[in-house]
Amino acid sequence: FSFKFNDEEVSKIVRLQKLYRHVRCVKLWRQLVTTYKTSKSSLESRLRFEIQKEIISTERTYVRNLQTLEEVFLKPLEKYVKEGLHDVVAEEIATMFSHISIIKNFNRNFLDELELQYGQYPYIPIQLGSIVLRMVPFFKAYAQYVNEYQEIISTLARLKKKKNFVNWLKKLEEKDGKLSDFLILPIQRLPRYVMLLTELFKYTPENHLDYHNLRAALSKTIEVADYVNKRKQQADTLEKVLELYSHISGDFPEFLEPHRRYVREGYLHVNVSPSTDFKPRQLCLFNDMILLCSEPNQGGSVRIDSPKKIESSGKSSKFKWKYDGHFLLKNALLEDTSQEIVDKGKYLFRISYEFQGKRKAITISCGSEEEKADWMRDITRQLAGLLNNQTFAIHKVSSGSDSTSMLVAYSKGRVSGSYGAIKEGFLLKFSSTLIKVSRKRWFVLKDSKLTYYVSPEDVKTSEPSGIIKLKKYLLYKEVGGKGGKSTTNFNLRLYRRGKTQTSAGHDTTHRARGSGYIDLAAFSATDFHEWLNAIRLFTFNDNSHNSAVPSPDSMLMEPFI
Repeated sequence: FSFKFNDEEVSKIVRLQKLYRHVRCVKLWRQLVTTYKTSKSSLESRLRFEIQKEIISTERTYVRNLQTLEEVFLKPLEKYVKEGLHDVVAEEIATMFSHISIIKNFNRNFLDELELQYGQYPYIPIQLGSIVLRMVPFFKAYAQYVNEYQEIISTLARLKKKKNFVNWLKKLEEKDGKLSDFLILPIQRLPRYVMLLTELFKYTPENHLDYHNLRAALSKTIEVADYVNKRKQQADTLEKVLELYSHISGDFPEFLEPHRRYVREGYLHVNVSPSTDFKPRQLCLFNDMILLCSEPNQGGSVRIDSPKKIESSGKSSKFKWKYDGHFLLKNALLEDTSQEIVDKGKYLFRISYEFQGKRKAITISCGSEEEKADWMRDITRQLAGLLNNQTFAIHKVSSGSDSTSMLVAYSKGRVSGSYGAIKEGFLLKFSSTLIKVSRKRWFVLKDSKLTYYVSPEDVKTSEPSGIIKLKKYLLYKEVGGKGGKSTTNFNLRLYRRGKTQTSAGHDTTHRARGSGYIDLAAFSATDFHEWLNAIRLFTFNDNSHNSAVPSPDSMLMEPFI
């Protein structure tokens, strides 16, 4: 049985077969395209391209801003320096624009290479990792710029004290933006590279042509950026110091120092003598100093002794504050004095400080208990940070249902080698018996615990003689010796929170035999100050505990005036 087709019928059958094959191929192609578009490799490819576009786009903006910095600010400044205008010298301009031209030229070349590869895509894949890897050695220009950045903005702040320069600069900034915003751009750029390269590497498969170069480039960029980022954090706080500096008038010291960091400020009431009233003042807290200012038109100035005053050259209306005085926090003492003064509505604390071998004091009144606690906590942290030039960091520590900030120190070169100790040294510890007996013990303050040993050598070889858990205590400073062999006046007393008397007991913690406090004593004023400020970190009364403590009359508090 067979069929016979004429030529016309055969032609129709062939066309029908072609049509079927075409429809089938189109369907299969669409299925393949759909499968690829939803695949991980396709998604990664699209994300890679978008990230690469963002890198190139932001690089264009960055290079354009560097060109603005050079054309709008640097060259006009160099021109009028040559003409001898506005008391600006060439050295100041050289300092302010240190390495800017080098960085601009480097990034211009970097951008040209990016643009070249971007123009060849998709015929040639963009190998951004290889470009960055070749450019990494030139990142040292960024490190040099960062090292000099504090001097750069300090120079700018000093120039802003010159009225003619300020007027000239204001005209430029009204059109193109603030000079300080342009000067910080190189410091902000490297962390941006790290963020974008990290995202790009995240979506780069191991079989990609650029994978190994990108991994190496990211690693090297992170090394430089980590260093820059640490310096940037310092620069951010220094910016605030410079802002305050530019807003103060009067005879005031040159307090722009590389190590100085801004912490906080507030409008409070202060008193420097029992015979005078409290007066409103602006307090500025730094990591090593407290600065007091008043409003320019405010009378009744509260002046505290401050050496090495210099004359400020500008007295225009732009000044927000008038300098009243300052004092350093080194060897300063902080104390809650609300219990000493019965005065409703006043939340008081006192700071005593050293000036020319004498101790002086200032009492500060806050608007609320919460504000007072915040100020005392921040001052305490700065005092602790000055101990032995240690490096401090804030960590979140859970305490019950609340999460609070705790200051943790990492020490170097300790005598007993107890890593992580905030402070260690000899103190006298008094017995809790009726007849006071003192024993010399080696104390180590670490992790909110005050651990004591017979000698420094026992720290590594023996169990501690006892452990005092400071979170359970409130700290008070007392006057006079405790009898026995001690004649020291540098005494500390720790009262147990929530109790006026502890039960008898014997364990690895402090042995309390019927007393609600622990008596300690230092051997010198300096050691006493350091121990007082260090222990206060963990015994600070923030009113989060309902602590029953002795009355002020029974505590013999030493006056700080």
